[in-house]
Amino acid sequence: MKSFKRVVIGIKFGEDEETLRSLGKIEFLKNAEIYLTHVSRVTDYSFLPDLNLPLYPSADAKVIIEQTVQGKLNQLKSELSMLGLTGNINTECIFSENLKKGFCHFANEMQADLVVVLAEKEISVFDSFIHYQLNHTKAPVLILRPVTH
Repeated sequence: MKSFKRVVIGIKFGEDEETLRSLGKIEFLKNAEIYLTHVSRVTDYSFLPDLNLPLYPSADAKVIIEQTVQGKLNQLKSELSMLGLTGNINTECIFSENLKKGFCHFANEMQADLVVVLAEKEISVFDSFIHYQLNHTKAPVLILRPVTH
């Protein structure tokens, strides 16, 4: 089994928490350097100068969003550590106009050995986020399906 040293995991809040916890059972992740990564959308209205619309979210709102995201990611980090992921677990909150491009750019910048994305209930060939990662991320992509009973 190939050893993955640097793994970037995309986290979308509201996903099945049991599926997220199942990451702790994946043996080849046990000692990896992991980046739990959430991308938040930024909208720039500067292309409409006549409307005088601000960047959304504002700088103040970005601070609140980042604190909230980091809190949730740190909670997940603690849970995964207790489940046996003993490598270095990092948390990242990224702001980007395009979620799939922002995540892909981060994974490529980090020179990830593996990218993990969580699928919705059903994996669809039309899932643009997963499709984008498969076609633009330099690392192999592991698609983790929801845990079902």
